[in-house]
Amino acid sequence: MCYLANFSRMTADPQALKNIEAMLQPGQEYLFSEYSQADIMMAAHFHRLEDVALGTILEEEKLPNIAAYWARLKSRPAYQKAITEWHDPIWREALDAVFKGQPSPDLEKIRTIATS
Repeated sequence: MCYLANFSRMTADPQALKNIEAMLQPGQEYLFSEYSQADIMMAAHFHRLEDVALGTILEEEKLPNIAAYWARLKSRPAYQKAITEWHDPIWREALDAVFKGQPSPDLEKIRTIATS
């Protein structure tokens, strides 16, 4: 499990979150209107934020476009099959052991900058 210890200090770029929020106009389903490789990449990055206890930033009220986009990405059958159904419960247990059920220590700093 020591290989997961570095995850406890992984973080997100709050400016990138602000840029994505601005790029996604209300009602716009995907980054470039139609589902593309860019959305697949974002799903992987957003999923990793959940892995490192930063996932709640993706559901932030002050980032409504990201929250709606993330909900759409997670609801896609391919995401469910490739990520949700594929994840081994041991992986989640190991991550929970690293974070001890707490959010990342960087979450508030990221939230403050990303939502300002």
